Amino acid sequence: MKQELALWSPLAGPETVWLMHDTFMYGRRNEGMCQAIQEYAERHGLVYNDLRIDSHGLGRLRAKDA
Repeated sequence: MKQELALWSPLAGPETVWLMHDTFMYGRRNEGMCQAIQEYAERHGLVYNDLRIDSHGLGRLRAKDA
């Protein structure tokens, strides 16, 4: 996830909204992914909303004022 965020970040502008799917799955498989997104958000002054629903989930990464 860290590599993907680094690869895609040059394409993102200040008003870009990133949507991530399957941000929550049963087991430990996605813990690292969600942590990487949260760390990226903190380092870049962004907001990460974890919109978990049942066993899958949706995550949104955006600028604080967007």
